[in-house]
Amino acid sequence: MMLDRFRVYAAGKRKSACESVGWSYWPGVIWPSPGGLGKGLGAGNLLVEMPKADRIVSIVDGSRLRAVIGKMSAEVFFLRTKYPPKENSVITLKQFGVEDTSAARLQASPEGIAEFTAAKFGLSVHWGLYSINGRGEWVYYMERIPLDQYRQRAKVFNPTRFNAEEWADLMLESGQKFLTITTKHHDGFCLWDTDLTDWKITNTPFKRDVIAELASALRDRGLNLHFYYSLLDWTHPAYKNDWPAYVAYYQGQLRELMTRYGEIGGVLFDGYWPRMQFEKDELNYFPFGGKWDLASTYDLIHALQPKAVITNNTHVLPLKGEDYQVWELDMPGENTVGFNTSEIGDKPRAVWWNLNRGWAYAPRTHDVKSAETILQNYLKARSCQAVFSLNVGPRPYGDIHPHEALVLRQIGETLRRY
Repeated sequence: MMLDRFRVYAAGKRKSACESVGWSYWPGVIWPSPGGLGKGLGAGNLLVEMPKADRIVSIVDGSRLRAVIGKMSAEVFFLRTKYPPKENSVITLKQFGVEDTSAARLQASPEGIAEFTAAKFGLSVHWGLYSINGRGEWVYYMERIPLDQYRQRAKVFNPTRFNAEEWADLMLESGQKFLTITTKHHDGFCLWDTDLTDWKITNTPFKRDVIAELASALRDRGLNLHFYYSLLDWTHPAYKNDWPAYVAYYQGQLRELMTRYGEIGGVLFDGYWPRMQFEKDELNYFPFGGKWDLASTYDLIHALQPKAVITNNTHVLPLKGEDYQVWELDMPGENTVGFNTSEIGDKPRAVWWNLNRGWAYAPRTHDVKSAETILQNYLKARSCQAVFSLNVGPRPYGDIHPHEALVLRQIGETLRRY
């Protein structure tokens, strides 16, 4: 739906961190201003003329905008531009909506939230069939691999070097207090012995339930287990053809995860990005056939796991039923990558970072950051009162790359000295 057009008068880049942008208003002209009224042109991001807007709520590096227009104060808007707007350019404002979760009744317990914020540092793992390709976790989509061909990978996936005890010991050496692992990424492949699909690790030559093994190893060491779960599913037939059946499927899987592996520290959802628009050739992979029923999903998790903290990597402010706000590859209040929100809500904060160049195993672009670089980002996140979650991409053999493991240990050595 077309809502309005506006002219860009000046564009700049946001410089502040760990705080939301302040906003200034002048009749007929609105601009974001960290410095307050009168300082917006020098210190702000964008100056626009938009007479129909009562106020602008947030902006992201000149490419996304939230505004309140008349009675539509609950609506959220963004502008679709391939590049940041230039001076005197005209941009079209379009609507996007965020699912209403006001029916959610539960949140994580105070004990669970306190445990999460006190952890300070955790390990994130992206691992699955895509590690065989070594070209990232989006390879099925990026290379448009036919499903029958992609499913052949399950016949050869045999990560015999996987050792949950070693992973847990590495976390102790690194000073990390929780693990977030991809139970199911966008390709739909499951790392546990789910009853709801045969597209799972126990139907590979490996045959073992890695989530069960990790749950035991972490529990023995006093470490918490969190689940990454992709709402998006490129390979499940119901995702494209029967939306109610797909919602029942994913909620059934979450019930399994919440009831089979003891106490769970949290759930991180991914794959629902309400600000994104998709081109025609992308709609086969991102159809989004209806509402996700997030309110019921959040209540299901909180009822079965009262201490579990929930976040959804939507790149918008947390919704009711979510327990913390996460920034992907950015610090709170920043948006250097172009898809985060610069708004900071009233929930606890977390920063999700990469140790290597990408999220999953990709030897062709292998580029591990130094311990010094990671520690700088860790300290910056901590200065913003944010938990820092650092990601690695295990190899298809089942082990964490020796270079990544080395840097993790170096980080741990430094943290133990302070």
